[in-house]
Amino acid sequence: NTLQKDLDYAEAMLPLANNYKNVTTQVVKANIVYKINSSNVSESAMEAEDITALKQNVDALLANDRAKQSVYVNGYASPDGPEKFNDKLSDKRSQSGVKAVEKLLKDSGLAIDAAAYGEDWEGFQEAVAASSIEDKDLILQVLNMYSSSAEREKEIKNLSSVFGALKTDVLPQLRRAQIVNSADITGKTDAEMQALVEKGRASELDLEELLHIAEMQPAVAEAALKEAVKTGDARAYNNLAVVQAAQGDYKGALASLNAAAAAGDKSGEVTNNYALVYLGL
Repeated sequence: NTLQKDLDYAEAMLPLANNYKNVTTQVVKANIVYKINSSNVSESAMEAEDITALKQNVDALLANDRAKQSVYVNGYASPDGPEKFNDKLSDKRSQSGVKAVEKLLKDSGLAIDAAAYGEDWEGFQEAVAASSIEDKDLILQVLNMYSSSAEREKEIKNLSSVFGALKTDVLPQLRRAQIVNSADITGKTDAEMQALVEKGRASELDLEELLHIAEMQPAVAEAALKEAVKTGDARAYNNLAVVQAAQGDYKGALASLNAAAAAGDKSGEVTNNYALVYLGL
């Protein structure tokens, strides 16, 4: 009827949201591992693969003028032995860890912050959960039953069948100073992304950037989304259908919605858009 012909079905179509963030946080961790009851950093500890990888990460980010790094050293003690002793030991490890990291990153110009956290029960729980130790569920149950460090240690030591495995497989990795490099990385501006699409270099943008710039800059929406659909992402197909319908290409929009459905989309937006496209055909 006349009323239907006057309706703009494309205008009622719904795009799917993207997960774009202009600032992303990247966290890389490494551990300086100590001998039992020691806070001395050995040469071999600083040659560990994860520490080498962290150093490479810091260096790579120093070359990125969009990155802002913060480095922390957190001292811990394994949860065996007197709690007060372990509190002091974790503090000594944080201090010796800072000195070692300052030497490691001496050319970075980065400030190193330090903190001590005493007995590492959280790390203990994570390590046990990830282990293949028999009766590990019983150990985890003990952690949930008791909040006191002394009670936890006593009850776990009473589990003689598993305590040997804990001493070998879990506790040594908790005697550590953990190095944390947290970097906030600012992405491209909208103008930079638009320019890349206009220059035929949309492939230099990732999926979320393509979906974002298509939403923010209609002039490059179609080109950005045609690049985005190469990933097979259902959101890209749906959003391309919205653009195609706005241009009066309902057959193209239907094909894009079919591709979105084939990609596994089950959203209400795509179902809504299907109905509108069929009305527009």
